[in-house]
Amino acid sequence: MHTSHSWDAAAAPALVCAAAVRAGLTGVALTDHLDSAEIDGLEVRRPSGRIDLPGYLRDVEQVRALFPGLGVLSGVEVGEPHLIGAELAALRRRYPLDVVLGSVHAVVVRGALVPIESLLDDHGLDGTMERYLDEVLTMLHAAPPIDVVTHVAYPLRYAGRCDYDPRRHEKLYREIIARAGRLGVALELNLRGPSITTELLEWCAQDPGIAVTLGGDAHTPDAVGSGLAPVAARLASLGFGPCSGHGGRICRHAACRAGSTSSRASATTR
Repeated sequence: MHTSHSWDAAAAPALVCAAAVRAGLTGVALTDHLDSAEIDGLEVRRPSGRIDLPGYLRDVEQVRALFPGLGVLSGVEVGEPHLIGAELAALRRRYPLDVVLGSVHAVVVRGALVPIESLLDDHGLDGTMERYLDEVLTMLHAAPPIDVVTHVAYPLRYAGRCDYDPRRHEKLYREIIARAGRLGVALELNLRGPSITTELLEWCAQDPGIAVTLGGDAHTPDAVGSGLAPVAARLASLGFGPCSGHGGRICRHAACRAGSTSSRASATTR
């Protein structure tokens, strides 16, 4: 979930957490944007504002006190973390973040970060999806210090109405799932836009190592918790349940789940 600490959201953390309580959530992760260009100076063709991490962490402590019944994880969503692995590792040592998400929003073209959606006109949806998924896999092979890889069908948000069949890129999706599982990185099932398909859920269920998270990716309070229940129910039907000791993760590992006290697959969403 995003708050006023992100350049593309305006709601204060307290408003977001109040909305989560109204939606019946038991936990949230406040993961505001930290773009790679803010750290390494790459030219970026996207609005961006530098997050004030000390101020953000103070706000997290305040909402934890205001909403003691709501589990609140601190974190950031890092764009293109594989471009700034060393800097991100240093940042994690300096700031006590509960979770770091790794996202691909852009790719490097002729020395500049270009938003992935800008490729649609020249490459079409299939070509853009292939370029995007290749970059997600490249990110995972670089093994940056992240806990979750996010929205693995991100370009679909910008494609409008389409008949995209994820099976056309099944090999890449399965490689991403397998690589994330081997790294201990969870795969986010993003609830914003048409990114969750039956095929993606089933491919996750078929992989022995993957854990998943539910990502509401809400940028306004009214979107908090939207679309969560049906996906959580589908995951439960596939044998997923809350991971013990890993806030917000859902997996199919019997040993991991044995110590879990939560009965809700939707316990924590970001």
